[in-house]
Amino acid sequence: MAAVFSVDVTPRPIALQRVRLAGSGMFLPEKIVTADELDERLGVPAGWVEAKTGVVHRHFAAPDETAAAMGAEALRRALADAGWLAESLDLIICASGTAQQPIPCTAVLISEAMGRCCSGIPAFDMNATCLSFIAALDVATLMIHSGRHRRVAIVSTEIASRGLDWSDPASAALFGDGAVATLLEATAAPIGIEAIRMETYAEGAHHCEIRGGGTGLPAMGFDNAHSRDYQFQMDGERLHKLAATHMPGFVSRLFEPLGVRPSALDVIVPHQAGRAPIRLLARRLGIRDAQLVMTLGEHGNTIAAGMPMALHLARTRGQVQRGHRIALLGTGAGIAFAGCVWQL
Repeated sequence: MAAVFSVDVTPRPIALQRVRLAGSGMFLPEKIVTADELDERLGVPAGWVEAKTGVVHRHFAAPDETAAAMGAEALRRALADAGWLAESLDLIICASGTAQQPIPCTAVLISEAMGRCCSGIPAFDMNATCLSFIAALDVATLMIHSGRHRRVAIVSTEIASRGLDWSDPASAALFGDGAVATLLEATAAPIGIEAIRMETYAEGAHHCEIRGGGTGLPAMGFDNAHSRDYQFQMDGERLHKLAATHMPGFVSRLFEPLGVRPSALDVIVPHQAGRAPIRLLARRLGIRDAQLVMTLGEHGNTIAAGMPMALHLARTRGQVQRGHRIALLGTGAGIAFAGCVWQL
């Protein structure tokens, strides 16, 4: 008789990954684009953009601004916040959904922009679209917990404005540009990542995409007749339905092993995907407005920079403080879900 194997798939909390949030810094392009300006550009009625998206204004990078330069400035500000020298870093991860160029990776270009102080420090990219920061946080925390590294910088730098399809008001009205750096450090204190999880449901793979620019549709094949293949495309209605289907189970698998409900945490930092997705999340989880960190109105959806930017702003404004127990939660192209529970 063939052996029968039983696999216990009950989710269990990971051992506390002891890591300290040592500092953070943000850089925003100087140019501010208001909802009123976008109403006019998109040819929609006055007040449509703000009513539809909840975004009052956002920042757009100037033609001569690069993702690497923005990320390097955010990193300098984070180092100043932590009181660290750049030379003390063990690793730089660029966690972004929009690369500056295919090769080398943006993390290398950030290192170049930082100058000789970062020479020799390993640098690489992670791209899980809007969830890149949580993916990088997972990898960085495991590296720190294992003893491989002690100090890690995660830099999320996004220039969404250059890939927008201006014939699609619903998506073009939502996005903004910006960069944020988050510094992590090993600690002996009983703080850090309590749980972290990511799930992907590839039936949504083509509901949110940029088809051109890779090996499938190389950049050299670009022509104006097919320009939409090289611009951001999103089917918001289908994504919303998938999120409503899969999010409740994902949240249960993240929180139940800890024996805690999201509503019991001090602060929830959602991905700033849009007003409707955040409202859905809050309603399903019983989250109070006072728990939510909302930066959508002032910055728009800054892709992977959205969650760490919201966390940075919450720190600087006193909404997130040392000792708080927080959660980061979001969705990304795929469709994917990711979240973590973090004792600060």
